[in-house]
Amino acid sequence: MLVNGGTYGSSYEMMQAEFFANMIKVLEEEQVASFKEVDLLFIPVLQSDHFYLVCFHMKKCQIAVIDNNSLYDDSFDLKYRGWPEKLRHLVTDFMLTHGVVGGRKMHKVRISRLKMSWRPVDNKVDCGIFLMRHMETFEGSSLRCWRCGFVKEVNCGQKEQLDELRCKYATKILLHYLNARRKFVYNDSDTYVLLDAIERERLKEQARGSRVERMKLYCPV
Repeated sequence: MLVNGGTYGSSYEMMQAEFFANMIKVLEEEQVASFKEVDLLFIPVLQSDHFYLVCFHMKKCQIAVIDNNSLYDDSFDLKYRGWPEKLRHLVTDFMLTHGVVGGRKMHKVRISRLKMSWRPVDNKVDCGIFLMRHMETFEGSSLRCWRCGFVKEVNCGQKEQLDELRCKYATKILLHYLNARRKFVYNDSDTYVLLDAIERERLKEQARGSRVERMKLYCPV
């Protein structure tokens, strides 16, 4: 359930109604009988073209912002403009409405920001990849015990790790059963494998050269 900071309700009442409806839908789709069974609640946030994660550890009654952007470490309010607090309010309201123990306690919890050693300084484009990897590996443990797999940016191996994950996640999305054109992807990949090395390289170069045009066509601003 992605929260878009730019479009998610113009008033708290509208925001709450939308959040509650989305939460119930997610619980039903994941076949979770009760919110009381939830251990970790991940809420991805898109704010000012940047993805980050707000994690609610229900059993420990903790809330953490997990963000690959290392800027403004000492300016929490300036960076997030109250969105983690809004989510805390929404989640605790949902807990109280559905009779989940700990709602009032969670409402008073201080929101922390995790300072992972692999957070980059210069990378401004891969926040979505970091977000998915964080959701994939974070289990609510301490930073010392979190095995995310990223090396530090200064080690020069992080870019290769991100490229590999980008291919992995793109493949999962394209081949997901919800993709109406999944069969076309399978057919194209089968055809591609049968091509000789020269032709495959030519198609790669063609794809790289048309990247900007394809972005304008399929991802208009």
